[in-house]
Amino acid sequence: MCGINGIFSKNKLNENSIHLIEKMNELIIHRGPDDYGIYNSSHLVMGMRRLSIIDIFQGHQPMFNKSRSITIVFNGEIYNFKKIKSDLIQNGIQFETNSDTEVILKLYELYNEDFINYLEGMFAFSIYDIPKNKLLIGRDRLGEKPLYYTLQNDKFIWASELKSIVAIEPNLKILNKDALGTYFRLTYIPAPLTIYNDIFKLEPGHLMTLQVDDFKLSFNKYYTTKLIKKQEKSEINYDDAKKQVRKMIFDSVEQTMISDTPIGALLSGGVDSAIIASIMSKISTQKIKTFTLGFTNKKFDETYRARIVANHIRSQHFQYFLELEDFIEELSTIILNFDEPFADSSFIPTYFLSKKISNYVKVVLTGEGGDEAFGGYNKYQIHTISTFKKSVYKLIVNSKLLDTLFNIKFLIGQDSNSLNAKYNKTKFSLSDDIIKNHLNIISLGFKNSEITKLLNFKPIQLDEILNIDSQHYGKDIEALDIARDLDIKISLEGDLLTKVDRCSMINSLETRSPFLRHSIVDYSFCLPQSFLIQGENKKRILKDTFADILPANYFNNTKKGFELPLGRLIRGEMKSEIENTISLENLQKHNLLNIKYVLEILNLHIYKGHYYANEIWCIYCFQIWYNKNF
Repeated sequence: MCGINGIFSKNKLNENSIHLIEKMNELIIHRGPDDYGIYNSSHLVMGMRRLSIIDIFQGHQPMFNKSRSITIVFNGEIYNFKKIKSDLIQNGIQFETNSDTEVILKLYELYNEDFINYLEGMFAFSIYDIPKNKLLIGRDRLGEKPLYYTLQNDKFIWASELKSIVAIEPNLKILNKDALGTYFRLTYIPAPLTIYNDIFKLEPGHLMTLQVDDFKLSFNKYYTTKLIKKQEKSEINYDDAKKQVRKMIFDSVEQTMISDTPIGALLSGGVDSAIIASIMSKISTQKIKTFTLGFTNKKFDETYRARIVANHIRSQHFQYFLELEDFIEELSTIILNFDEPFADSSFIPTYFLSKKISNYVKVVLTGEGGDEAFGGYNKYQIHTISTFKKSVYKLIVNSKLLDTLFNIKFLIGQDSNSLNAKYNKTKFSLSDDIIKNHLNIISLGFKNSEITKLLNFKPIQLDEILNIDSQHYGKDIEALDIARDLDIKISLEGDLLTKVDRCSMINSLETRSPFLRHSIVDYSFCLPQSFLIQGENKKRILKDTFADILPANYFNNTKKGFELPLGRLIRGEMKSEIENTISLENLQKHNLLNIKYVLEILNLHIYKGHYYANEIWCIYCFQIWYNKNF
């Protein structure tokens, strides 16, 4: 696992370029504290920081082919590299190391740009092919590893983290208002957008080529989820599907457990991480380490569920609890590590658990991706209910009766699990347009009705700014599949994987997600909807497949989620911090937001008992970021 950086110039580079790449490397030392390397030529410098996981002694980068005509810097893990290597050796290919990086180089020499289709794993890389005078940069299929880039008149720059680019090109710090409007709705900024106008994220499943002769970028979209029309889905037997799911996930866990350093499992209290840890215990020849983080407030604590699994699989279990004083001093540091506005508050427990885990292991497996692949979120149920039931919901909402009821002060909830919060989520999820409907659901910040009140500029609609093509889906694709595909393209890449990557890597911890093997995701889209969600039973096939290796009755309790009691924190322990940050003086620095509206919802939440926690948290995280960067 590494961090990578690079600068390619039309003009001959001067000696200062070495210092620039060293500066870029230094800013991401947390991604790779074990080793570093630099490649330098007349027009190109590439740098990397390495967290040594596989082939600790021989995996140094940049790595070259035998003739030194091709070089690579690589961030990530190729889970099937041993099989690829074995196949290549049988065909007479010789290797000098045991690293997965060398496997990528050999594949590229054999198959040119088609090599990327052979790779299974999480990765971002840059390959410089000197004879062909081109630079190739790729990102994994689902966006587990980040890659930022900018193309200027005479210079192309790329990096694992945004901070490396703006540190050497501060003139690029020009705010992208479309990205900002997207952030205030979603609470994050998905690819290809960044908070800056001329810097972009390489989208997942894309290979980018810079042809040096004409200095032009081209993009090859080598992967997208495969959607299947309802009537064309195979009539697979449920028991056969369970067998296939079991085999694929067991195989994926076994591959992701390959490491030359200690490895553990994160137990969140949910189904997905419990399955991964249980499979690990079946595969491992020794007791595995499991880790969980809880809250002293029992309403939000799920450590007991993690303990049930840990006891069942007899793991060496580590349990921690998060207190306000644990994170309040480091909060700004964590927020700023994302390099752009990011307001998923679960980054706080994710960061602190990663910090604890890194004291024991370098690699940890997680359950990320299980909900998207197998239909685990509550929000998916709105896409599976009958037309009649949906029409009844609409009648109730349109009557305005509940709007009045939930404005009664004593009924207004204190957190996002309150009855009125759930009502509001449902109210904004009943559009007949599936795409707009789901975009409403995943807009966890400001809704469309609120965003125009907030911003002092006109925002572009989410489907436009994210370039969502409704024709891509068509009328014969099930609503659930459209919703899952949108989540994979938007929320998974922009929110969940970004959160996990930044919070783990700042602690020099590598996370791996067996559910994100693309063949598993593709297979899940072949399954009938009832295999995934049947009535109130979410992730049906996953639960039925692995019930035999989990504790009895484990599925009876619903998971609460890795959620902070934001509403109460803003009213209580963080009140002064929030009010000082979202102050009139600070808001006037940029004048991007409607100050009157911001102060109004702040007052309503803190002093009047209304619930605007998500909205206020969005503004707070943005203001922390803005104060540091401008």
